[in-house]
Amino acid sequence: MKLFNKFKKNNFEKKELILDIDGPGIVFYSPKTVSYIKQDYDFLSNDFMNPQDIAKHVMKGDVTGFNTGSPGKYIIKIRFGYPTSELLNKFDIVTRLGIIVKDNKINFVDLFWLSSWDTKVPDDQIINIDNGRYYITVLTKLPKSKRYGDNQTIYMYFEKTNHRFKLKYNGVPILFK
Repeated sequence: MKLFNKFKKNNFEKKELILDIDGPGIVFYSPKTVSYIKQDYDFLSNDFMNPQDIAKHVMKGDVTGFNTGSPGKYIIKIRFGYPTSELLNKFDIVTRLGIIVKDNKINFVDLFWLSSWDTKVPDDQIINIDNGRYYITVLTKLPKSKRYGDNQTIYMYFEKTNHRFKLKYNGVPILFK
């Protein structure tokens, strides 16, 4: 995974993360928010396999993520605020997530990383962001190659809120059609 730092303001870094994943999804969390998960624990099998359990975590904002539909290479463009209507109209796949940040950072990992929880995440898989609650608007579309995961761009807009999340998921958030 590679990371290109583009801009930093008020402990928010506008970045691009390049994630090469083996699993069918990308997961992210703030380490202090999930400090209850112990090193080497199989969080994937025990807590993040059943769609209803995944939805519970996503709505809570502790461990959140989405099903990409395919392993592959994903370019995640991290932004602050809410996307413009012009940008929203360019993407046919849009979802809304939430996350609670307690230690000014968010780790991004391959879904399979959860099968043996590791508290150490490479620096190029971490973004810095102020503590708080964030809604995340996620936008993507099928790449020109017509293959999900083929250098696919995913925009993630982080919007700070003081309110409890109002999310509705009965299962796994999906980023494919």
